[in-house]
Amino acid sequence: MNINLEEKYNDAWRRFFPGQLVDVKDTVDKWSEAEILEVEDGRLLISYCYWQKKWDEWIDADSDRIA
Repeated sequence: MNINLEEKYNDAWRRFFPGQLVDVKDTVDKWSEAEILEVEDGRLLISYCYWQKKWDEWIDADSDRIA
């Protein structure tokens, strides 16, 4: 079975949905719980739980910062 890795990573965003909770590595390399607010064009708008909205950010769905 041949797996096209480019296709696999381009479709990574399809497993995510608004309201889903995920672990995200923040900008200082610490894992934090976050909620996905939007999924658009292979990117995720995430909001860190218990953090101010100013820290919300867009992250690529295939980023290694998402567990």
